[in-house]
Amino acid sequence: MWNERLKEQVQKYSKTLQIENGNWDQFLQDVSDTYDEFENKITSCNLPLSHNTYSTNEINTGLRNEAEELERAHAELGRILNSVNHGFFSRDLITDSYTYLSQGCEKIYGYKIEEFFKNRRLWYEVIFEEDRIVVQRDNERLKNKEEVYTQYRIIHKDGTLKWIELTLIPFFKDSLLVRVDGVVNEITKRKEEETERDVIMKELIAINADLKQFSYITSHNLRSPLSNIQGILNLFDLDQKDEHNRRLVEMLKSTSHQLHTTIEDLTQILIIKNNVNPDPADLNLEETFNHVLKTYTGAINEIGGKVIADFKSPSVKLKKVFLESIFINLISNAVKYHSPHRNLVIQVESKEEDNNYVCIKFTDNGIGIDLNRHKGRVFGLYQRFDDKVEGKGLGLFIIKSQIESTGGSIAIESEPGVGTTFLIKLKR
Repeated sequence: MWNERLKEQVQKYSKTLQIENGNWDQFLQDVSDTYDEFENKITSCNLPLSHNTYSTNEINTGLRNEAEELERAHAELGRILNSVNHGFFSRDLITDSYTYLSQGCEKIYGYKIEEFFKNRRLWYEVIFEEDRIVVQRDNERLKNKEEVYTQYRIIHKDGTLKWIELTLIPFFKDSLLVRVDGVVNEITKRKEEETERDVIMKELIAINADLKQFSYITSHNLRSPLSNIQGILNLFDLDQKDEHNRRLVEMLKSTSHQLHTTIEDLTQILIIKNNVNPDPADLNLEETFNHVLKTYTGAINEIGGKVIADFKSPSVKLKKVFLESIFINLISNAVKYHSPHRNLVIQVESKEEDNNYVCIKFTDNGIGIDLNRHKGRVFGLYQRFDDKVEGKGLGLFIIKSQIESTGGSIAIESEPGVGTTFLIKLKR
């Protein structure tokens, strides 16, 4: 009978048997019915048995029981690994092929496990091209015996872009990297939430900056006219109908107009910030630009100016009042801040970018702006940089607010004495 002593011996040397002779079934299949041949098999594995103590059938049965127990443990581990959303894998770097893939990998990549075994490079081919540099850096870290945590994008079998994160563990033999085991998980939803959170944070930062500006306006631009009105009313003498009162009334009208203008400006800005406007429409850039340009044709001709336009991208989806406002402010600024030393030249061009944006480049050869001194204030509220030219310093703030409220962006390049270029990106 199979006794405890034999069982302990087989368990002790089972690993040696498996490594040197392959799997249990193959080992037992090769065992001869003769005891001498079977004893030679055992002896070759350094298993100290005596043919006078155990029969062939007893040892055969014990080995099979041990193999079945290992098989059950392996099956249970497989069920556990396949029951979770994560994917588990082991890759042999000598043969450049997978030796194990759990079913979770199928869910994440969309490809069958058999497809990974057939195409050894499939795991690399599905990586989003821009992110392959990440994998190259990860491989260098693995060679340096580092456990790697990484994230990159893949192209799912259905064509969608997915984010995955991986934990990679290297295994070495004689200082040679021979195997990498890993765990992979899809994190697309988490990445989308992170992106949304970043957008919200940027909006909060922008809102906070706007609130600071509005606080300044409230405390300065509104307080000053109100103080003037209060002071004038204190001086007003209802019993007098002379020049003294007439001047006070004129001052009161002027101050009231100033207060009214400030409130109108703030109202316009609040409308833009809250998107209280008609829905966006497909607008022809060239038609809208030419419509606005007609208003300034006389002023441009008067200073000997000219306009060069090249609209390679003909249309954009935007609110009409926004697009007109952008062109109005840029053209009027180019006219107001033209150089007295040369004729004004305005150049406007548009082109598509990434099928998602339309880029507008607006350039003039005016007096320019010293960005080393004023770059942080160019798009600020009530910011002016030339006292010789009339204006409220509101135009660039308004168009920046309009552009950003629709998911676009605006940047400036300028050099004193050379001119200014505005680079605008609008969503299609």
